[in-house]
Amino acid sequence: YLMNSNGAAFAFGPGLGGGLSRLGLNVPIEVNGALCLVAGLLSFMYLPESPVFVRHQQEAARLEGVGDHPTGGGLRSVHPAVWAVCLVEFLRGISFSAIFALYGIFALQVYNMDSLHIGFTVCVGALTLICTNVWLNCPCEKLFGEVGAAAL
Repeated sequence: YLMNSNGAAFAFGPGLGGGLSRLGLNVPIEVNGALCLVAGLLSFMYLPESPVFVRHQQEAARLEGVGDHPTGGGLRSVHPAVWAVCLVEFLRGISFSAIFALYGIFALQVYNMDSLHIGFTVCVGALTLICTNVWLNCPCEKLFGEVGAAAL
């Protein structure tokens, strides 16, 4: 059900973005950027480091004779591979946003829809996705197993 949080954001975000676009086409982008910045900062401040990573850090420090590393989160304790994954996900988000933005242009040109109607249309699609995740995925996983349900 954790995946439904992404679906909920996908469901309500375009509708809210469509409404915010009435204030100006740059307003949804600025609100999205501000929310992402706040979420990233809160993650660094409040999410603890994984116990496995902390154990590896302490083991490496013990072997080097340096002493214990701090067990909290923070920018210094983040492994470079994590930064690489963050960069890749950031770029993936940009590409997804660009493709998704093209849908708006398509809907405007073909169906003469304004931003509010496009946002609500995407909301309906995302709500359908959430319902599918809640009511169809679990029975399919029970019938076909995790791999079989993913193949469907």
